[in-house]
Amino acid sequence: KQWYQRRVRGMREGKYYPAIGEIVAVPTKTGEYRRARVVETDDVGDKMVKVFHVDFGTFDIVKESKLRLISTDLLDSLPFLAQEFFLADLKPGCSSEGALDYFMEQVAERWLVAKVVERSPNGALHVHLWDCESKFPVSINRGLVDKDYATEIYELPDELTTDCSAYASQPSSSRTSILSY
Repeated sequence: KQWYQRRVRGMREGKYYPAIGEIVAVPTKTGEYRRARVVETDDVGDKMVKVFHVDFGTFDIVKESKLRLISTDLLDSLPFLAQEFFLADLKPGCSSEGALDYFMEQVAERWLVAKVVERSPNGALHVHLWDCESKFPVSINRGLVDKDYATEIYELPDELTTDCSAYASQPSSSRTSILSY
């Protein structure tokens, strides 16, 4: 708990306002703290904020009063362990449970390559995602379009320009994530 402190920054007229992009500590139900980035403040409810857990890759909605500032020593010495990303060049076609189920079937326990197309100002990546476990790389983005779960905003690439066959042949225990720029 020495890494966390009560809010002192972001004060305006005697009231704390979390800033979008601010890195804070958020308590869990077990009383531990997780590092998180504030991603939404206005559209989540009165005195509530939406945060992205930078070490776990999950989102949560929490009370403003629960946020704590993090010591710069902790921010400087330990890099974030998760990376927020969005599928590039797509507009969601629907937010059905079927779309989520399809996406999870395509990515869970698979060897994937993310071709980075853009980086948002908040650090989130926009990627073309490829499954490299089959004989030829399969576009996850294209699969969502083909199943009518998403619509193309810009034309999606037909093939992966990175050779992922070497990665797919590695034992699953020795694989690491690949980001290609």
